[in-house]
Amino acid sequence: MALIGQFSERGWGNCLLWQIDEPEKYFLHYLDQFAPHFPSGFEAWQPRRRKEWLAGRYLLTHTLNCTLADVVTDDYGKPHLAQRGIEISLSHTAKWVALLYHEAPVGLDIQKFRGDITHLQDKFSVPHDLELVKKSFSEAWRAYVIWSAKEAMYKAFGRRRLDFRRHILLQELDEHDGAVTFQGVISRERYTVLYDVHVMLFQDLVIARAITRQG
Repeated sequence: MALIGQFSERGWGNCLLWQIDEPEKYFLHYLDQFAPHFPSGFEAWQPRRRKEWLAGRYLLTHTLNCTLADVVTDDYGKPHLAQRGIEISLSHTAKWVALLYHEAPVGLDIQKFRGDITHLQDKFSVPHDLELVKKSFSEAWRAYVIWSAKEAMYKAFGRRRLDFRRHILLQELDEHDGAVTFQGVISRERYTVLYDVHVMLFQDLVIARAITRQG
């Protein structure tokens, strides 16, 4: 396992990106003692899913000097570090895993480019989203950027039953230092939550970070 990227721009938390090269048994060697804290049905998962989950927890425990006993999952499946004052988010795609941590509630999403998905974009984007990113990204990347930004917000929000087109909104794109930032809003029933969203391309990945605005 190799640390490929570490991104710690001011205000955007600390994000670590690792490439997974090891077999599952490598991670089990370090984490098997915490098997009681593995998810229910873990042994029945597909091998790739098990390894990605283990790699993420390996990265988390080694980065923040904690154990799996310190990681609690809420009723919506969002992980938290008990009594640490740090908010976390994990994401994985293909042979990559990433960790984001910050003092505010956060969401992280990484997506590997797998070819043109513009035929799917109407499921999660509205014309305004596409207009926002049109000048900053080629057509093939636009859908990935929108999806990843909204997925990061969804994970920061930490609750389910959101419509990506109606409830998760992107506003006011700004471009600087090879990345773009959005103001994001999740608005549903009695909830309205504001986010700062940072999206960058790294090799063949999209990396999106959503930070909940405080106050």
